[in-house]
Amino acid sequence: MENGRLRFPGSLSSSPDELRVFAQSLAAEDVVAMEATANALAIARIVEPFVDRVVLADPKSVKRITGLRAKTDRIDAG
Repeated sequence: MENGRLRFPGSLSSSPDELRVFAQSLAAEDVVAMEATANALAIARIVEPFVDRVVLADPKSVKRITGLRAKTDRIDAG
């Protein structure tokens, strides 16, 4: 959140170097939420030292919470 608002960075590269650059742009008090996908734990380990915490969410739960009928990358990019 930025001033109480969520920020969406859009799509990110999953290369470790580019993730570190992104993570360094975050504030120490930021909380990062991301879907628990195949490489999410590796990404979380790169980002975690730079933020307050990283939260991994079950994609099925995200679908239930958002009310989306389909969970697709196209909808995510919306």
